[in-house]
Amino acid sequence: MFEDMKKQFHQNKTILITGGAGFIGSSIAERVCRDNKVIVLDDLSTGAKENLSGLVLDFRQGHTSQIAELVPEKVDLIFHLGIASSTMLYLNDRTLVGREINGSIAVFEKAVRDKAKVVIASSSSIYNQGDFPSKENQAVKITDFYTECRLSIERLAELYSILYNMRAVCLRMFAVYGGLREKGKTKFANMVTKFLWRMMDGKNPVSYGDGTQTRDFTYIDDIVDCWLLSALWDKSRFEIFNLGTGKEYDFNAVGEIINKVIGTNLEMQYEPNPLPNFVFRAWADTGKAEKLLGFSAKITLEQGIKKLHESTLKDQE
Repeated sequence: MFEDMKKQFHQNKTILITGGAGFIGSSIAERVCRDNKVIVLDDLSTGAKENLSGLVLDFRQGHTSQIAELVPEKVDLIFHLGIASSTMLYLNDRTLVGREINGSIAVFEKAVRDKAKVVIASSSSIYNQGDFPSKENQAVKITDFYTECRLSIERLAELYSILYNMRAVCLRMFAVYGGLREKGKTKFANMVTKFLWRMMDGKNPVSYGDGTQTRDFTYIDDIVDCWLLSALWDKSRFEIFNLGTGKEYDFNAVGEIINKVIGTNLEMQYEPNPLPNFVFRAWADTGKAEKLLGFSAKITLEQGIKKLHESTLKDQE
């Protein structure tokens, strides 16, 4: 799929990636910097400059609210991932909601000025306590400061598309994992990655509750493919897509798969859940992305864990 997409994808364009030093943002940067001028804007709150090592691009440190002064030149496309992405961050600082919304408004204002398309990072957490598998058009319940922030940003993007003809795609991503760039996320890394790295050190994986909570775990390569496909979407000014595999696994099953892949027999350990609004289930209905974008995830959970295991071993050599 990507080879066909590569023939269509923008070349010799100026692409801005907010949050581009993060796990997903830097993975996108690696894919697009070969044929385009890439500018990365990141305040390094959860990203790491090491994620950009070896990539030919222009790095500028700062928050999205500073975009007008830090990125004054015209851009053709904006990948907007510079939004804090952990429930705990918002619980610890509720003012983060307003700060990230205002930062996104600054991004949208630049998109309007530059006539640039925007692809926006949203989250499967929006579906907490909803119906499953989750569909893009279902009602969203009030559960979390983090999801209220993401939902507001989505709605503002749609408003900008209505009032100012801004072209925007929002991607509700499901449990992204894979690759060594997650190191920069530390405690905010995906559970697959945290389980694997603990178990490779001979330590038992640790889960909240009884380990029956589920996620639709999506490998980073599939994620990047869908971001690039979304940049090519031109059938409507605004759209929302789920970005997952369409399959759910509970945490206990993840531990079992990792044991199988790395040849261990480590049991899951459990601890009390400290979060009042913990997401107990996440499972994407992927029909819309398949029908309209032509996207379907290719990498199974076991394949993704094998890839992550191999890259970790190589990194330790």
